[in-house]
Amino acid sequence: MARIVGFQGLPGAYSELAILQYFGKKAALRFKPLPAFETVFTELTKGRITDALLPVENSLAGTIHENFDHLARFPVQIAGEAILRIQHCLLIPPGTRAADVTTVISHPQALAQCAHYLRERGLTPQNFFDTAGAAEHLGQHKPPHTAAIASLQAAKLYGLKVMARDIADRGENYTRFLHIQKSTKKPDKKPLKVGRMMSLILLHSGEGFARIGPLCGILQSLGIELVHCEARPTKDAAWTYFYFLEVAAGPGHPAWDLALKTLASMTRTLKVLGSYASQR
Repeated sequence: MARIVGFQGLPGAYSELAILQYFGKKAALRFKPLPAFETVFTELTKGRITDALLPVENSLAGTIHENFDHLARFPVQIAGEAILRIQHCLLIPPGTRAADVTTVISHPQALAQCAHYLRERGLTPQNFFDTAGAAEHLGQHKPPHTAAIASLQAAKLYGLKVMARDIADRGENYTRFLHIQKSTKKPDKKPLKVGRMMSLILLHSGEGFARIGPLCGILQSLGIELVHCEARPTKDAAWTYFYFLEVAAGPGHPAWDLALKTLASMTRTLKVLGSYASQR
């Protein structure tokens, strides 16, 4: 049975490229492009798709905060991680002269990753919901003096010319994606046999909740490395947060159970969102 894999954007989006890289081009997959990150989570929890790949962090532009908020809100679990090298192209419709371009449309993350390139050339960035969506819009409507930032695949799909390649502000431009599935009642607790195991732990702050410094000290004392920490407001009370702790450990670590028990005693809610082999 084919997996139905959802992603935010249109065909040619980087998320689609990440899916092909992660699952393999020969995998039995059906793709479901969706208009917004929240829609992807909704479709997943309603069972209309079986899997999703969602970006959570870029090496140049930083964290995609919205997807961390959705991880806290929706009943999902993390099954894996994918790292995709992002190679942005500046695209124009056939017949458009490069010298006439004044405006560039793309997803805010892509514009942020190419900010220096655009400033140097006096080009005005304009937000669009998706890189591939910007390419499709440009190919269909051909707004004057406008280019788009998207993938080479998007250029081929939407009949655009490549004005410039690899325009990100730094050559090493990578986006990290998480493979998301609907939560199950009995998540797999078996240790992974290959790769460096990572786990993403969700903590909910509340009255008397220990600050992040003591939490880091506890993990360090148990021989567990904290790799990444993200704090997001809970929106249910002032100055309360969801903490996402990504640690280099999992069910196979000798101090794993003790670490979870200790953290649980310091927070209102503790949930392991998933354990997975790191691609970094």
